[in-house]
Amino acid sequence: MSVANHLILRGGVYHYHRRVPLDLVKAFGKKLVRQSLQTSDKRTARELAVALDRQVDSEFERLRLRGGRASENGSVASVLTIHWTWSDWKAVVEWFERTLAEEDWQERLKNLPGSALGPERDPAHIPWREDAAVRRHLDRARLLNSITVEGYIATERNYVQAYVGRLGVQLTSATPSFTRFMAECLAAELRYLKLFKDREGRKGGFGNHHPDDVDGPWRIDRPAAASSPSLPAPVGSPLNLTWDDAMQAWTQERTKTKRAIHKNYLTEMRAAIAQFKDHSGILDLGHVTREAVIAFRAHLDAGHLQRPSINKKILILSSLLGAASLINARVPNIGDGLLLTVATAESTRHPYTHEHLDRIFAHPIFTERKFITSAKAGQEIQFWFPLIACCHGMIPTEIAQLGPDTVIPHPEDADILCFEVTNANGRTMKTLARKRWMPIRKDLIGLGLLDLVSKAKAKSRRFLWSAMESDADLDRVCGNFSSFWSSFQSDEIGLEDEVTFYSFRHFFQDQIGRLTASQDLKKMLMGHAESGMTGVYGEKRRARVVPIRELDDMIQRMEWPFLSRLVSRP
Repeated sequence: MSVANHLILRGGVYHYHRRVPLDLVKAFGKKLVRQSLQTSDKRTARELAVALDRQVDSEFERLRLRGGRASENGSVASVLTIHWTWSDWKAVVEWFERTLAEEDWQERLKNLPGSALGPERDPAHIPWREDAAVRRHLDRARLLNSITVEGYIATERNYVQAYVGRLGVQLTSATPSFTRFMAECLAAELRYLKLFKDREGRKGGFGNHHPDDVDGPWRIDRPAAASSPSLPAPVGSPLNLTWDDAMQAWTQERTKTKRAIHKNYLTEMRAAIAQFKDHSGILDLGHVTREAVIAFRAHLDAGHLQRPSINKKILILSSLLGAASLINARVPNIGDGLLLTVATAESTRHPYTHEHLDRIFAHPIFTERKFITSAKAGQEIQFWFPLIACCHGMIPTEIAQLGPDTVIPHPEDADILCFEVTNANGRTMKTLARKRWMPIRKDLIGLGLLDLVSKAKAKSRRFLWSAMESDADLDRVCGNFSSFWSSFQSDEIGLEDEVTFYSFRHFFQDQIGRLTASQDLKKMLMGHAESGMTGVYGEKRRARVVPIRELDDMIQRMEWPFLSRLVSRP
């Protein structure tokens, strides 16, 4: 009797049976991996089979390595780096630097005269690169000389991964030497850029050592595995508690404390559980360890999933274990400190450009009000959030908390309608300096903003947005929309990763910077502290006199050509 995960039930006992791929039979030494799991319990057998699958897959990948590069089918096989020392990672850095130099040299060789290949290799014969390549290298040199190691990790990690991935090396922040490795890669790039400059100036750099000459750990052919893989020793004692039990406990606790339970979040829970079980093979909560969760986090991080999304999955696992501990106090406590550091979006992202805005606001969401049917898109907020952020520089949490009581005339000038950014009525804000009166761009009124206010008042809503009324969880609504916007601008608009929703605020700041106005007025619109520079945030210590007519004039004077193309009513 055959079941999932390469399992066969024979004589009441489960066995693991898996065929060896034809290209690996000779290296593996047999055609079939067979092992008795010594259990008649289907759930336990599946848990053991998943663990064996991972171990056998790793062995298949190792056997496919040829010269440290590719598998038999042409794909790159992953290299296990868990036991690497710092000298091993240094070898990868050396390979990275040589590869950069080799790629440049290969381009120059196309125009190298034969006379230059004699014994006297004069740098004067080095061909020049095309102007575009020189410009790219000069720009990169300026960038890397001004960047911090932390900034390099945040913005250039994928660039480095694209190179070292050729060796089968996967970068993960869980590696103890990760930060130092990235710092060495930064130094390697700077050395290469110096070499490029010398070649362009014909001051040196004729040829270079080939990267294949680096004797790195990815080339070591480790001893063949035993005739059959051994079962990993389970950690902890089984409690006969599953992840489904944990979800039920979590749901019961939420119901007992009268907290909302949202279908979308339950779906995300199930997805996180499925991913963790698939990666770790752990089905019984008694076998969960902190190390297993860290390994899962590293796996997600290596897959280039955004860090807020990774942290959300880790928090889900932690909350489920906490709920399960109410059933059985022996459920493992994985502890704190498992969340990855998330760079502050306002300081690490670039502003949009006018070209970006033209592309964004030419989408049918804005020109026809054809909303994307996604729960994360939040119905009408996919139209209004970007519009308000662009024209007023407000951040998602400020926009999300707008209600009928915050779209009102200024108390000292009834002719000027404003957004009141406030912490009144249970609202929150980043700092007290963000409390401000923001004159509303008149175009927004023509686009139906007051209709939203009227509907919210008629239904006695606290907020303008239906997503906030149905959820009332500020972090979740903003997080969902941020996730939607990231996919939207990439898939629908085709914009690069360097811009995010916060890029609206950066662009708004650039726009008011071009206006003829005092720095104090500009700070008032941005919600910056009176005592700091425009890029510094602080706490407001005292009320400021608000020159609302001057602020309104600044808002109305800004040029937004795309506004004329937006549909006036849904």
